[in-house]
Amino acid sequence: SLKLFEDVSVEPKVMAGLSRGGYAEDEFTAMELEMLMALRWHVHPPTAKSFLVHFLRLFPRDDERNHRRRHHRAHRHRIRG
Repeated sequence: SLKLFEDVSVEPKVMAGLSRGGYAEDEFTAMELEMLMALRWHVHPPTAKSFLVHFLRLFPRDDERNHRRRHHRAHRHRIRG
């Protein structure tokens, strides 16, 4: 359910650590794949919100954009200088 409702994922290494040696990383990965195959990959699709969270990460934030503009202007000024 974590992969369905949260923006974070837990790596198999972490899960193996939480199992205190009960399971290895590859066992978690194999079981996840087995479960997906049994479900024929018919799992919960992403919500609009989760899609937007990932989509918006592709764009720079306003402060990053402004920093790039200032850097570009300063660089152009030095070249013309």
